[in-house]
This record gives sequence, C-alpha cells and structure tokens, in this order.
Amino acid sequence: MNNSSNPRSSPAAHVRPQEGSLFSYHDLQHHLREVAARAEQSASTFDAGRWAHLSGLWHDLGKYRPAFQQYLRRASGADPDAHIEGKHGRITHSNTGALWAEQYLRDRCGEHGTIVARVLAYLIAGHHAGLDNWNGGLSSRLLGSDARDEMAEAIAAGPPATVLQPEAALPDPRSIPVDGKTTTAGGFALWVRMLFSCLVDADFLDTESFMDEARGQRRSG
Repeated sequence: MNNSSNPRSSPAAHVRPQEGSLFSYHDLQHHLREVAARAEQSASTFDAGRWAHLSGLWHDLGKYRPAFQQYLRRASGADPDAHIEGKHGRITHSNTGALWAEQYLRDRCGEHGTIVARVLAYLIAGHHAGLDNWNGGLSSRLLGSDARDEMAEAIAAGPPATVLQPEAALPDPRSIPVDGKTTTAGGFALWVRMLFSCLVDADFLDTESFMDEARGQRRSG
C-alpha cells in the first residue's frame, strides 16, 4: 500500500481522504499485484491460478491513462481544479486490460495466446459492469473507437514492463473445461464464473483494505 499526500505521486488506483486537507493514494502497480496474488490464491483451489493471476494483473491497466488519473483526483476532491478536456462523466478503464490481453498474447503466442486472451478479455472487461454476452457483445464493444483510444492513452502513459509483460508461464488452454468433454453440463460457463468471482472478490478485498483499513484488518483476522 502506498499512502502519500502528494497529488503528483505515482499513478493511483484509489484515493482516500484523510483528516484535514490530506489524501492517501493507493499505488496502482501495488493494487494490480495484490489483486493478482489474491485472485491466484483463490483460483488455485480449482487449478486455475495462472488464469486468475493475469486477469488481476491487467484488470485496471486503463487507470494509467492520464484522463482517469485526473478524474480520480477530481472526483475524490484531492484536486478539484483538475480538468479533463473534452471528457464528461465517468472515464472508462476496463477496456484496456482486455485489449492488451488480446494484443500481447496474440503477438507472443499466436493461436495459443488468442484462446487464452479471449477468456481473460471477457473477465477483465466485465469486472465492474458484469459479464457481457460471450458471443457478440464484448467483441463489438472492444472494436469501438472509445475502447481503442482508452488503451492507446493508458499504454502511452508507460505502465511498468513487468506488469505489461510478466515472465510467468501462460495458462494452458487445454485446462479449459469444454462442454461434452467434462462430467458437468455447462462446465465451461461455471468455470468462467468461478474465475470471475475470484477476480472481483480480490479486487473488492484489496480496495477495501486501502479505503477502510480497520474493516480490512477485521476481515483478515
């Protein structure tokens, strides 16, 4: 956890008001790594730890975009004078990780990477709004100019190479339960929802541990 009263510190995942006019900043890289570790631990119980780790590591990549950092500081009150030219309302961030998974894994691993990326993109893109339709909905969303602009801005901001290009082994697509080859009807859909639960629970718990330290400590015992 990185707490700082400096509004120009490293990119933040969340901002928490302190007493007076000070604010604490949840370091974004730290948040990504913590969510990855928590999600991996949970998913390891059904042999899907590597899938959950990458989804956690990339789920908030879009928060590196400067427009999101300005939005975060303005919305929290940390910097009420922050202006986002040409932007109105909430600034999206969940498309970047999904698009990065598709680009990076396709370029690195070809067909193998494309299969892995399809699952990861589905999880990451839905980690706030909920899972989209597997067929159609996600693809049309990620092909839009807003999603592409979001990723371009976030990647241009320079996320750490160890986040963008982790050295860990990739998930094995052969571990995906395929309906008709498992003993459980609907096994693939259940598996995806279990992975999604690992991601959103990890995100919630790490966010809570920063935003409400006392509650986070009580929960962890």
